[in-house]
Order: sequence, then structure tokens, then C-alpha cells
Amino acid sequence: MLVQAINTKHPVIEWVKNHDYVSMYRYELENRKQFNYPPFSRLLRLTLKHRDFDKLQHAAGKLAQLLSVGLNGNILGPAFSVIPRIRNQYHMEIMLKLPRESAATVKKWMKHQITLWQSDQAHRSIQLQLDADPQ
Repeated sequence: MLVQAINTKHPVIEWVKNHDYVSMYRYELENRKQFNYPPFSRLLRLTLKHRDFDKLQHAAGKLAQLLSVGLNGNILGPAFSVIPRIRNQYHMEIMLKLPRESAATVKKWMKHQITLWQSDQAHRSIQLQLDADPQ
């Protein structure tokens, strides 16, 4: 196997080189716990799509603002997708980190917030797609 790296002394490179998968697993698990990523939380990706760049940005900002109130900063974005435009539609994403222990309650609250957001005439033409625990 050939690995190209800038920092060849990085712990992950050393663990792979030494076949020390247990240390790599512990390191990754601790980082995930520290930053509240799975398996310590649930991820939900909201993808918003629309042909109008400005309308999409405004709507995504409003939705992120609405959701950030109840998620205590566990929200990333809105940001343009890796491929920001497909078939004449712009794509923006909002990533949410939901507490695992109260995910059901938070989902119910979120559904209500999204319904409020969609009830605004300006947001009705925005397509919204949800992806739980995206890869």
C-alpha cells in the first residue's frame, strides 16, 4: 500500500503502519465524543434546492436560524453543497447534531419548526430533503 501524506508522523499514519487498529479506534471514538458526533449523537442533513440563488440563501438562513434556537449550537451551515448546482438548481445544506437520548423529542420539535418555515409563502417553492445519519 502506498500512502501520500504531508505529516508522516501523524498518529493515524503510525497506527495504520503498525496495524494498531485498537489505538486508532480509541482515538477516533474519543474525538467523536468530544465533538458530539455519532455514535454519541444522530446526524440529520437538510438539503434545500431552488433555481433562484438569492431566494435559496435567504430561505436556508431563515431555517437555520429557526432551528438553532432549540439545538444549542449543534447546527452546521447553511453552506452550499459540494456540487452547488445540479440541473439548474442550487443546493444548500444544513447539518444538525441531535442528542441521541432525546432524538425523538427533538425530531417532533423540528418537524413543527419546519412546518412553520414552510408555511411562509416565500419558502413554499423551496424543495427540502432530509437525510438521517448521512454517510
